[in-house]
Amino acid sequence: MRDEKPKRAWFQVHLSTLVALMFVAGVLMWANTRPNELLGIWGGGFDIKYYGKGWPIRDVYWGDGPGIRLVKSAQGGYQTQSSHEVFEEFLSSHPTAPRFSGWKTIALNVWFAFFILAAVALPLEYLARRRERNQAP
Repeated sequence: MRDEKPKRAWFQVHLSTLVALMFVAGVLMWANTRPNELLGIWGGGFDIKYYGKGWPIRDVYWGDGPGIRLVKSAQGGYQTQSSHEVFEEFLSSHPTAPRFSGWKTIALNVWFAFFILAAVALPLEYLARRRERNQAP
């Protein structure tokens, strides 16, 4: 009677495949969270910078210096205004300005990451199982 190893279940993967997936996942996380990339400066008296983050689909978000700024009021004095209020005012007065596209972009980036991980895992696991079969007595 032969001393055969039990067949590996379909969901079991080799340690070498998991190590490779760990490195690929690290690169994907770095690509999605790397420092902001300045996409442009929107003028018109505001000079607000907008940035992109994410990979492969970059999403837009706004940012500009300190969180509070002084704004000349209609009465002639100054009032404080948060960056959020400034951006809301800016976006309402500039309908063509780039905007955050939300969960759709995040979902597409996550789907793309899973596709890349599967494209790496399947061939590596196939090669490891084939090598394991060929070494069997």
